[in-house]
Amino acid sequence: MHKRNHWQVENGLHWTLDVEFKEDDSKKKMNSAVNYSVITKMVTAVLKRNEKKIPIGRKRLMARWDEDFMEKLILETINYLTIEN
Repeated sequence: MHKRNHWQVENGLHWTLDVEFKEDDSKKKMNSAVNYSVITKMVTAVLKRNEKKIPIGRKRLMARWDEDFMEKLILETINYLTIEN
């Protein structure tokens, strides 16, 4: 059962990266592919931590269109990182 839970999480992350960021279709190579992957995983984590109960894709659009929402995401992340460490 423990392994199954791990793969559910792993598959959910992969689905998000593939559907939202089109990671499988990317033509990036070597370092740029690794860097892009790290950034997309960080963005996904920031969006998932936000309390709004809307899909990640919609949160990405909101952050792109609404500077106040983007600022809120950044401040939430900074607060989370400073409290945890």
